[in-house]
Amino acid sequence: MKIGIGKWLPLTILAVLLLAMNLPAEETAEKPEEVNAYIGDSAKKCKMCHKDEVAAWEKWEMAKTFDALSEENKAKDECVRCHVTGFGEKGGWVSAKDTPALMHIQCEVCHGPAGDHMKAGMDKEKRAGTQVAPTKEDCLACHNKDYPDFEGFDYEKALVAIKHWSDPEE
Repeated sequence: MKIGIGKWLPLTILAVLLLAMNLPAEETAEKPEEVNAYIGDSAKKCKMCHKDEVAAWEKWEMAKTFDALSEENKAKDECVRCHVTGFGEKGGWVSAKDTPALMHIQCEVCHGPAGDHMKAGMDKEKRAGTQVAPTKEDCLACHNKDYPDFEGFDYEKALVAIKHWSDPEE
């Protein structure tokens, strides 16, 4: 009896594929990088634990800075980048339609994405290091000569104007 290769080839390929699907992944396979996600909506989410800080933020112009843009400027990345949260960053601002919770300058612009901070819950050890303190350089990313209404920037005065924390001696 003569058996042709053409008859068995498809079954052989199928068997090899089925076996391959059940093999464990190699140890060297890359794992997807976990990203500290932006959560947005500071008025609700951050306020759960940081009531006084968010109450102070809500009084600042920055809390509604996206609204200050003209409709024309809301379409320009060079304008929008300084009026939203996480612009150009993974998990950050995309558009008013797709990421409305990231409109305006919110807590995460200065303190970094809060996903890890929120996941840590009330565990102080896990929360340690999940948020950053803003630097003068962070502020100067937007408060600079490229901004149309720029009149100079005094970091120390800016800190006083946005003070929303308690000093250790208070």
